[in-house]
Amino acid sequence: MFIVILSNSCTKDVGKPITVVQVDTCTTDISYMKHIVPLINQSCGLSGCHVTGGYKDFTNYNALKSTIDNTSNFIARFKPGGGMPPSYSVGPPLTDCQVSKLESWIKAGALNN
Repeated sequence: MFIVILSNSCTKDVGKPITVVQVDTCTTDISYMKHIVPLINQSCGLSGCHVTGGYKDFTNYNALKSTIDNTSNFIARFKPGGGMPPSYSVGPPLTDCQVSKLESWIKAGALNN
């Protein structure tokens, strides 16, 4: 999460409160290339898992989008108790922020952006 502090340095504004705007980097402006591809490469697109020749290739946008469109409650698989990643995986589980990014991207239409 980023915190942005906006302030003016005008002498007439002395004593006025500073405006603080919080930007949730886990759910705001999520893009496939910038946010989703790296988390797939880190935790899903590993040898023997969700890669070309593996089970449901998530390294390919069209294959991933098809899986999302044809799987009820896709995101639940990545939450605690959802089974992903499996215990034998060498990849780390997704963080809460990464799950939020994936969920936000899907809710926004899972665009190839």
